[in-house]
Amino acid sequence: MILKYFQQKNGKKREKIPRIIKAIEEEASKDNYTVIITSVNGEKEKFRNQISLLKKRFADGAIFLSVDIPEECKSEVKDLSENLPIIQCCEQANIATIPEVRIDDFAAMYDMVSRLIKQGRKNIMYLSNDNILPSTTLRLEGYKQALK
Repeated sequence: MILKYFQQKNGKKREKIPRIIKAIEEEASKDNYTVIITSVNGEKEKFRNQISLLKKRFADGAIFLSVDIPEECKSEVKDLSENLPIIQCCEQANIATIPEVRIDDFAAMYDMVSRLIKQGRKNIMYLSNDNILPSTTLRLEGYKQALK
């Protein structure tokens, strides 16, 4: 089961999510696994309902493509992760029992901007949305550091 919890800002979707889901589906199908995808789009009650399905073992594991697990659900998710494999993908879960798969956003942005500078580029624009996600903050910091 892939549980997708993220809040869209100003109606904008996070475009990397569909590509990640497609890759997960393709890899899972190679081993005859079925992928169940559910989206809660920032609705805490919907998130709780999906956690309830996991507790009832409707799935053998979960991949969270989430921005942030609602604070009031973290202890429940932590307890669940002790008996069911759960992986956090894309953003930080900040729950010790849940492994995370993500990139080093600071280093990735720093490396990209540094490469452009080495190619002689001088006017390098940073364009992002106005969210407070850890990945966005780290990317901005990488951009600023590379320009120093």
